[in-house]
Amino acid sequence: MRRLHVTMNPSFRLASLLSALATVALSSASFADTSPTDDATLPPIDRTFRLFPYESPSLAPYLSYVNIYSTNSLRAGGRIASDPVSDGAQWVKDQFAQIGIRYNLKQAFALATMTDVEQGDSTLGAYLAELEGNWHLTDDGEHATWLTYQINAGSGLGSDANVQTPAANIGSQTEPGAAWTGYNVAVKQVAGGFSAFKGELVVVAGLLNVGNFVDQNRYSNSRFGQLMNSAFIASQTLSEPGEDLGANVQWQPASWIYGIVSVSTNNARAGSVPWLDVNSEDMSYVGELGLISENTLGLGKGVYRFQPMYATSRGDSGGGFSFNFEQALGTAERLGLFGRFGVADEAIAHLGGASAQASLGLISNDPNAWRGTIGDHDYFGVAASWQQSPDGDIDEWAFEATYVLRLTPTASLQPDVQWVFDDGDSTDSVVFQLSLILQW
Repeated sequence: MRRLHVTMNPSFRLASLLSALATVALSSASFADTSPTDDATLPPIDRTFRLFPYESPSLAPYLSYVNIYSTNSLRAGGRIASDPVSDGAQWVKDQFAQIGIRYNLKQAFALATMTDVEQGDSTLGAYLAELEGNWHLTDDGEHATWLTYQINAGSGLGSDANVQTPAANIGSQTEPGAAWTGYNVAVKQVAGGFSAFKGELVVVAGLLNVGNFVDQNRYSNSRFGQLMNSAFIASQTLSEPGEDLGANVQWQPASWIYGIVSVSTNNARAGSVPWLDVNSEDMSYVGELGLISENTLGLGKGVYRFQPMYATSRGDSGGGFSFNFEQALGTAERLGLFGRFGVADEAIAHLGGASAQASLGLISNDPNAWRGTIGDHDYFGVAASWQQSPDGDIDEWAFEATYVLRLTPTASLQPDVQWVFDDGDSTDSVVFQLSLILQW
């Protein structure tokens, strides 16, 4: 439900926010609404120029999904229906929303133990935080501008933990432990967004994390509260640069189709300014054509993404192609099927991490429905992947089963088990992880 917008001087709203925050101290897998919209049911467009408006930019449904963040942190279905931390986190979020700032703050405290390690410790701990969001700057009903941002922070726990990850210690291509980052603080995205033609066209430019816009998948796309292995979070053959200069153009002329074209550098080094060494020999060009079905063969919603790619790296060039799909198995959407498949030329395969990939998974967003119990927002997933190393010499398989137990409206506990092995006799490990996840 939309809230009534009250015009207020932005400086007064900002001062009110800061004053309110000074009195308080604190100790989403969201689904896109891609249903067709009848223009006759929409409220009248406010064509008055507004600065820092509360309402989100009016974008086409899928473009809103990939660009705009929710003002709600509270999820139903937790074993504890309400608690002071969740209520406080939501209150803070509401205050920032009054000046157009929307965000998701996700945190994970993770423990991993592994068999058959090749180096380092067999037990690791880590902390990961991710702040992402947008600041709605201006809106006149026809056009809108906003700032989008993402900052990641992470640290291993214990001696030498910052130089150890589950993948490094067991010698795998994919990263079983999504909470291990290899850096302390990284600015992944700071860019400006602009929309036109009543939200059917969006342009975003600046410092980009390309994976925030292409290769999305509502069933398995997040390190927080979904499958953990990197093979199930993003394509391993698609070049999805992060912390790199770039721009993308997004177009959704109808509810059932959209297109995205992204151009960016791909050689930014962590800890350095992104405009160093910008040249045509290190560029990625990624396209995505998405087809959205409201009811595929009576099974429910589905999204099918076709992703051509061309890239240059270190003076070499090559292409690739990926396919990403999500399909509900039933109109109630309690079950869903997803997959990612792709190939990439050997010259540029290191950008994504693999020269070929196939992954398939089954998830449930309501695993307790048959019992009629609370916890209807739990998450259960099983998945399998195969991929070839960038040089094509090693085949690796990964199998994962995970369960996300909703504790409170903002906290979850996630046990996870994986089996990772390859045909080079260098990796054959079982990885068990336990994560406490906070999503504010």
